[in-house]
Amino acid sequence: MMKWFKLRKPQDPAKQFVGRTLTAYPTATDARYRTNGERLVVEHIAGNLRHQTMFQINHSHLVSMLDAYCELNREPLPSDELHRDFLSTVSEAVVPERKAKHA
Repeated sequence: MMKWFKLRKPQDPAKQFVGRTLTAYPTATDARYRTNGERLVVEHIAGNLRHQTMFQINHSHLVSMLDAYCELNREPLPSDELHRDFLSTVSEAVVPERKAKHA
C-alpha cells in the first residue's frame, strides 16, 4: 500500500480545466467507485474541504484529482487499486514547495 503521493499543485487549476470536459460524479461515493459519471464542461473547479483528494466541479459534482489530471493529460485512468489508495490519503500538513536556489 502506498503511504503518500507527491503531486505538483498547479498555480491555478481554473486555467487548466475551465472549458474542458471531464467525467464528474454526483457524490463522493460515486467518484470513489467511478459510478454514475457525467461528462461535464468545467465552468468552475475548486478543491473540496471535506474530500481533500477531490475537485468540486460546477458546484455540484466531484472528481478525484488523480482522475482529473489523467483526463486533462489524455492518459489512461489509474487502476482501481491506485485510485483507492490515492483517495484514502489525508493531508496532515501543508509544506510550501522549496524554491530552487540560483548559483
